Amino acid sequence: ERFGEVTELRYCGLGWDDTEAVLLAEVLASGAAPRLKTLYLDGNSIGDGYRALAAALCNAPSLQNLHVDIEHHELAAVCSSRSIQLR
Repeated sequence: ERFGEVTELRYCGLGWDDTEAVLLAEVLASGAAPRLKTLYLDGNSIGDGYRALAAALCNAPSLQNLHVDIEHHELAAVCSSRSIQLR
């Protein structure tokens, strides 16, 4: 219930890999964070997990800023189409 109220999530430098990224994508895809504006994922070891995140972003309607370490083609395309600042 409270998760739905958050506007910023900081998951930077946690040593996350694709497993955690996919789990986060599942949460976002469920629509559980409709007010999320900024998501920090930099400082992790996410690779193909960005594909799952890209697919889930359509269920994060308020997202404006996404902080990551690498530029993933699919993620960049989704962010560009939704005017999400990819940093």
